[in-house]
Amino acid sequence: KNPMDELSAAMQERIFRCRFDQYLNALAHIMNTGQGVVLERTPHSDFVFTNAMRAKNYIGHEFFKYYYFVRKNALPKLNFWPHLVIY
Repeated sequence: KNPMDELSAAMQERIFRCRFDQYLNALAHIMNTGQGVVLERTPHSDFVFTNAMRAKNYIGHEFFKYYYFVRKNALPKLNFWPHLVIY
């Protein structure tokens, strides 16, 4: 309801973690079945929302730095990038 609430940062972190888990499940499906997967969002595109939230001051600078630290360390562990991302 209130994007200026301090819980906005916690929500954005949870969304990133959920997208990361969903991406891992999609990779497991691809590896197990050979079928393709279409996802609405991935952890690779999540930064767009975090950047927008920071631009509007919905999240603070400290969380923004923390988010990019987590993202920078998490994404290389996926080893597979999407073939296409549409913004």
